[in-house]
Amino acid sequence: MIEAQGGEIHFFAGIWQARQLLRALQPGVVQGWMYYGNFLALLISPLGSKTAWNIRSTMSRNYPFKIRCVIGLSRFMTPDLVLYNAHAGQQSHGFFNSGSTQVIPNGIDTQIYAPSEAGRASVRESLGWGDSAVVIAMVTRFHPDKGVGEFLHMVKSLQAAGHPVRKFVLIGRGMSADNPKLQAVLAEVGVSEMSVQLLGERRDMVQIYAALDVLVVASYREGSPNVMLEAMSSGVTVVGTDVGDVAKIVADGQRVFLAADQLALTQAVAFAVAHKGEFALRDRQRIVDEYDSERCHQAYKAMYIQLTHTDI
Repeated sequence: MIEAQGGEIHFFAGIWQARQLLRALQPGVVQGWMYYGNFLALLISPLGSKTAWNIRSTMSRNYPFKIRCVIGLSRFMTPDLVLYNAHAGQQSHGFFNSGSTQVIPNGIDTQIYAPSEAGRASVRESLGWGDSAVVIAMVTRFHPDKGVGEFLHMVKSLQAAGHPVRKFVLIGRGMSADNPKLQAVLAEVGVSEMSVQLLGERRDMVQIYAALDVLVVASYREGSPNVMLEAMSSGVTVVGTDVGDVAKIVADGQRVFLAADQLALTQAVAFAVAHKGEFALRDRQRIVDEYDSERCHQAYKAMYIQLTHTDI
């Protein structure tokens, strides 16, 4: 056990140990997080404790067998509350039984994720982008659901149109030259490493966002993607697939497209490049108003008070 900002963090080795720990602590709420965590939370929750589940994406038919089994078993459970980070997730999980449901969108620190001319200049100089380049990036982990192939098809199309001042960048876990699966996708699409800068996982994303011009979310499945919120708060123009609450966040039909539609993605990116300066202030203000971390924190606090009828 370690202490952390007014609370405690406990680590346990198995279900029995976790169950014994919760019996000793007698918490007001046992909060699960995603399918495995939700299932376990209700399984080990002691009598008298409320159980809340947290769903972070829309339902998918392509889940691995183990996740589908857990979801199937969860249909027969009844938590006190199922919490979603996106309205689309709430709609696609209507088969869950619960006392109530609620949507609390993700929240980010809009003071940290903010436009920065100094950060922009520093990153662009260090990565060799220059002042005039239009930098188009995807920030995500390498995964079939993330639409990396679609992003690369867009790169190929825009390069064929001939725009030398554009830079294409892949950032995130697995987005590096030493990932053989990524190399296979590059080869399949016919895009060379010289055409796309592979930055891998970065620890300086606050500065990186400030240096981007357009962020692409090409996912097949999302809830309320943090990278989109962080980028928009940083003054980056975002385009994204019509999955989860992406369309609600972007709030601009010309920058939203259907998943797997490579032509529509290319058109949306071209539109965003041509109009990128027009959206920055409006987009950032919407993130500040609706997705700030303090707003999220207060919503969670109110939810726990409502569940337990105890002020915290």
